[in-house]
Amino acid sequence: LKHVNMPRECLPRFIAIAKVNTMINRETCGLLLGKDKGHKFVVTTMLIPKQHSTSDTCTMDEEELVLRFTEERNLITLGWV
Repeated sequence: LKHVNMPRECLPRFIAIAKVNTMINRETCGLLLGKDKGHKFVVTTMLIPKQHSTSDTCTMDEEELVLRFTEERNLITLGWV
C-alpha cells in the first residue's frame, strides 16, 4: 500500500465549489488527480468535470474530456470527492 498525499487546501476548496449545489440539495463530484512518486501518490490537481446530479447521485458528462486532460498532463486518477 502507498500513502496518498493531498494538499491541505484541497478539501476546503472543494467545499467552496460545491456550496451552490449543496444549497439546492444536489451532489457535486470532483476527481483527485496526481502522480506516482515511487513510495507515495501525490494529488496535484482537483478537477471538477462537467456533470449532472440529483440529491443522491452525481454523473460525469463528456468523460472523453477528462481522459484527454489527464493524458495530456500525465496524471492518474487517485480518487474522487
